[in-house]
Amino acid sequence: MNAPPAADSGRDAATNVLSALLLKLLQYPFMLLFLAFIPRWMGPDIYGEYAVWVSVVSIAAAAIGIGASTELFGRHIPRLASQGEAEVARFVGTLFVVKASIGLLAGFALGFVLESVYGSRWSTAMVVVAVGAIWLRDLHSVGFAFLFGLDRLAAFASEMPLRRVMSFPLVGVGFLLWGLEGAILGFLGVEIALAALSFGLTRKEWNRFIFDFSALRPVLGLGSVFYGVWMVQTVWERSGNLILDWSLNDPAQVAVFDLANQLFLLASSFLSVLIGSFLPSMTRLEAAGRGDAIRAWSQRLTGVSTIGAVAFLWVLVLAGPWVLEGVLGPGYEAASSLAVVLSIGLFPLIVTQFGVLFSVLENRPAVYWKAMVASVAAYWVLAIALSPKFGATGCAIASVSSWVLLAALTSLNFRGAILPCFRSAVRPAFLGAIFLPVLVWLPADSWHYAAVPVMAGYAVLLVGTRVLIPREMAEIVQQLGSGKAS
Repeated sequence: MNAPPAADSGRDAATNVLSALLLKLLQYPFMLLFLAFIPRWMGPDIYGEYAVWVSVVSIAAAAIGIGASTELFGRHIPRLASQGEAEVARFVGTLFVVKASIGLLAGFALGFVLESVYGSRWSTAMVVVAVGAIWLRDLHSVGFAFLFGLDRLAAFASEMPLRRVMSFPLVGVGFLLWGLEGAILGFLGVEIALAALSFGLTRKEWNRFIFDFSALRPVLGLGSVFYGVWMVQTVWERSGNLILDWSLNDPAQVAVFDLANQLFLLASSFLSVLIGSFLPSMTRLEAAGRGDAIRAWSQRLTGVSTIGAVAFLWVLVLAGPWVLEGVLGPGYEAASSLAVVLSIGLFPLIVTQFGVLFSVLENRPAVYWKAMVASVAAYWVLAIALSPKFGATGCAIASVSSWVLLAALTSLNFRGAILPCFRSAVRPAFLGAIFLPVLVWLPADSWHYAAVPVMAGYAVLLVGTRVLIPREMAEIVQQLGSGKAS
């Protein structure tokens, strides 16, 4: 069989990457839809309990999630496929059996733990559904990671949008019919659907099971590193709810913090996807010895990312209270101010994302891993110390502080590559700060009237001072579409 022309292969790869990126971005409207209705229907107390339950499921699934990282499958499935279908079947089949067994054993143990910790608040059904959801999430992570390894990126990236699409009707209808337990059953329904989809999409590749424990050597080596990073990141994102629950036993505080944190994660994941999508291109530039091009793209991306963080923060400050209080109703008044505090962490987060990028380019992932562990530990210490007195605000301050620490450690370890990027962040941040007097001139209950004028004025300043150059924005969009930076 003749090989496809190089140009066609390049176009197919670029289309694959762009489709995956667009699917990742597609989740955000559905996430906002969920946040606009579900908390209002539940009310702060029930939504806070639901947020604690989801946090437990997410952290427990991450804790047993070794072996299903996209990095591991992306590296080893193509190599195994070149050796024959039997090698792929041996690796994936053995991993599936081992993870299913570990999940069942861990599920029984976790069930007893949850019953002892939350038995006075959760029904037996809630504990059983939690164990089932954790087991299913762990299993379908193998199927979606397998899709990534097969270079079926669009199918792989469909997981989060589909989760968001299904969560709103299933969780919402479940709650309206049967209360909190119904919402949790709806959550389980999402996991069942995703498990069925992941194995349905890979059914042709699951032509036989071959069990050979020696095939899992990559999991015990490289896979354990990526597992550690993913687990720590998930704990970082979700543990604030549990810390507040343990220290205050106040579901309403958990509810407002979770809402604010979801808004922060919406913006932070967008910036992570934007910066991370340039890793393949920068890897090629690194291989070609184009350090100058890497620096130029890094500085350009830093500027664009900072503009996005400034705009998001101003929208939260000016329109957040009016929108969130109007949409969510009483009980969530503190969510907007918490979201503002958390979103200050977007600026150090941008630095940390370049730390991830440069740790890969310089083949120093352990450096970033150590900095991340230190920062998460600092977050726990600060959150536990501050939350009893300051509640959700204490957790928000701890979050921002931990991002600042990670940015500082990252800058120290990769200062040669990262420090030049700071200059690209100063000007858009300064231009955004010019509008601070608006907060003094207008009363707080009229700030939302200034949202559109401030955003328009910021855009004019960016273009007028050539901080934002339309041609450069077009080049970024073109790079995302072509997968090639130069």
